[in-house]
Amino acid sequence: MNYSTLFPELLKQVPTIKEQDICYHYQKQNNDNKNVHLFWPSGKKMLLWFLKYNKQQYSIVMEYDNKQKNIQRCYFHYLCFKPELTNGCGTLIWCCKSKNELCLQKVIYKMGKKYEKHKIEDNMYELKHILENYIQPLNRGHFLQLKLPVMSSNKNLLLQASNIQYGVHSIMKTSHYQIYLKEYCATFKVIPINIKRNIYELYNTKENEVLFYDNAFVNDVKTSEWLKDLFTKKKISYLDIEYSDDEETPEEIKKQKTLLCIYIPNVKKWKPYKISTFSVDLYSKIKFIENKKYHVYL
Repeated sequence: MNYSTLFPELLKQVPTIKEQDICYHYQKQNNDNKNVHLFWPSGKKMLLWFLKYNKQQYSIVMEYDNKQKNIQRCYFHYLCFKPELTNGCGTLIWCCKSKNELCLQKVIYKMGKKYEKHKIEDNMYELKHILENYIQPLNRGHFLQLKLPVMSSNKNLLLQASNIQYGVHSIMKTSHYQIYLKEYCATFKVIPINIKRNIYELYNTKENEVLFYDNAFVNDVKTSEWLKDLFTKKKISYLDIEYSDDEETPEEIKKQKTLLCIYIPNVKKWKPYKISTFSVDLYSKIKFIENKKYHVYL
């Protein structure tokens, strides 16, 4: 099979994609299940396409550029699915790729027909139906895993987002109102004080000085283990070969890191979230985030 000639032929068959197909538009009048929220992952925007070409069924993933409104790259991904998904122009799904997972977000075409339902609840129900009835999961590490976003009625949205295993880009309400996590994040210098007890100090910039601000909020195993890995590294020496399996190798503690932290309003604390490439934020920005009217926005 010559992929260099096959891919261009397949891309000629891609059905029409409009701008509104790859997003959810805010609907103020939509108040159904208003307490349910979806947590969209961070990652590349992709299109998953099940199609038929020359009597062969394919599942391909395409990178979609939101700015240029076109497909940049495409890849074959082996998935076990029923041939009905390739009827007509096939089944086309907007999704987001995070590591080895595709988070399915919206149905664009289903079995050759344009999917005309716009509410997020309808799309989640349809995607769940497709996953359960038309796609056989392949639970092996090297196969692409298809998932739905985490959905929750937890009122502490930012705390819930910080606890989810994947990185969260935004939180969407059923009205399609979107809350971007970056609006509630700030960059701190983080110094470990007692790693075993999850004690870390946060420092910010004020009047050109780096000053202590508060202790970090560490409430879950995911964050605790991530910080431990981040701030410690194994010392490797010729003595290590003498250690038995049940002995610990020595660890060297790294002095500091610049981390993006997310504000958790219900405990009024900052939680380390991911590595930051930006400089430490000003005291004024941190206070601006803390003083937002969270009962209105969240």
